[in-house]
Amino acid sequence: MNDSRKSARRGVRHGAWIFIGRSAPLIPCMLLDVSESGVRLKIDPATKVTGDFILVLSRDKRLNRRCRLIWRDAGVVGARFLVRHSIAPKQEESSSNAALEALKAQRGKENAKADAGAPKPVLEPTGGHG
Repeated sequence: MNDSRKSARRGVRHGAWIFIGRSAPLIPCMLLDVSESGVRLKIDPATKVTGDFILVLSRDKRLNRRCRLIWRDAGVVGARFLVRHSIAPKQEESSSNAALEALKAQRGKENAKADAGAPKPVLEPTGGHG
């Protein structure tokens, strides 16, 4: 398969949510891989996602990226990152690498709270694709 992406993908497995509008609930998804320009997500095949949406990467909604759906194949979608958009106050600009570092830091904090029964997101590199 010829992969003509401008930036390399980085494999991850991290729970996230899709936000499509103020009146809609957050839609759970799984972040499969990320690059500087976009993301690949696993979603419920019955989930209706079209056009632009916000990918929420943290429970407090502070870490998020605005995306545009590019392709869909059964329960997997590909999206391109757009201009930074916030659904929580006081957002800071971040690249996908900074976002991944923030997710790792969040994982470390949640691991420290494991004794209190805090849920632990999974964020592990899965190797290169293509």
